[in-house]
Amino acid sequence: MTRKGRQTLDSTLANEFVFGSAERPSQTDPSHEIAQLKAELNRIQAQPKETSALLPVDKILPLQLPDGMKQPRKYFDPNAMERLKTSIDKHGVCEPILTRPASDGRLEIVSGERRWRSACALNHAEIPGVVKEMTDEEALEIALIAHLLSENITAVEETDSLIGLISLRTELTADGVPSLLTKVRNAQARKNDYSGIISVDTLKDVEAILGEFGISLASFVSNRLPLLDLPEFIMDNVREGKLEPSKALLVARTQSDLQQQLVDEVLQDSLTKEQLRKRIAELKTQGKTADTDKNGASEQPTFDTVQKLYSKVSKKLSGKDKQVTRKIQVRINRIDEALRELLAELD
Repeated sequence: MTRKGRQTLDSTLANEFVFGSAERPSQTDPSHEIAQLKAELNRIQAQPKETSALLPVDKILPLQLPDGMKQPRKYFDPNAMERLKTSIDKHGVCEPILTRPASDGRLEIVSGERRWRSACALNHAEIPGVVKEMTDEEALEIALIAHLLSENITAVEETDSLIGLISLRTELTADGVPSLLTKVRNAQARKNDYSGIISVDTLKDVEAILGEFGISLASFVSNRLPLLDLPEFIMDNVREGKLEPSKALLVARTQSDLQQQLVDEVLQDSLTKEQLRKRIAELKTQGKTADTDKNGASEQPTFDTVQKLYSKVSKKLSGKDKQVTRKIQVRINRIDEALRELLAELD
């Protein structure tokens, strides 16, 4: 099997950065290499600023990558940035940034963009930093890991970065990772064979990468991937740290005309997850009552109507030209989860 990460991260400079020598050990795995990168990033961050080079702020720019390579998507929270600026104004930049040389003689930031932005806002002429030669793939992987280690990362950003890291370390494409892992997890839950979906080695690599950040495959598929399909206004609140991911998913599962009201209530009244569940149930009950008053009777689905709908959907999805998109797969997952809960209650 060809593994992209094993190929692209095999330069002498990359080996020196990760392993401390010009030659890569003969036996390495993703979790070991990522652990080494994490340790090296922590070492750089802990390095006293007095021992770092002072880099000219106006000769630095954010990481530039070619088309098709996505940087970690960052939301720079204004309040958090103000707090950082206040700290830097008082104490200076305590942790050096990590950069690589750019083709035009400037330096590109691999890790530490928030510190650089704050230094720019404060009109600092220099900032402590470390300069390392890196390829695009090496820089992106280190940027992703640094992003995942950040205390200011949101759940959505963490999910995006993990997908990017999985793509770099395996033969999987970033766009294909969510639907593929969802299919694998569904097969595992049903105890079905999934060898035709993903190889054993690739799955081990994926699980090792997720495990390095304390996340299981089951949790990643159930609690993280659905965040990528949130309505935009709900996604914005999650990215800004205003709405917890678990609450966002609860809101997203309600009918669309209730979602904005629920988000407003969660933010204004600081509803707990349990209170939000009760509020959703209340609104659903009110909606059913209104329908009953309007139509004279509430048409409740029966087992027969559900079974007929299932047959129609199954027939459409089995068509040769119909592809199961990620959004469709997310809905199938929700139906599967609801049916399993119902089955458990009936047992």
